[in-house]
Amino acid sequence: MNYQIVEKNTFQMVGTKRVCLCEGNTAIPEFWAEVNQNGMVETLS
Repeated sequence: MNYQIVEKNTFQMVGTKRVCLCEGNTAIPEFWAEVNQNGMVETLS
């Protein structure tokens, strides 16, 4: 594997965190419905 360390300019990251269990898989669609409804999507994009 060829790899190299490249220096980049600083940047800002914005995110949100949610702990989800793999069982049921309803948490992920519910998360996206919530962030779409409360406007977080615009903040993240």
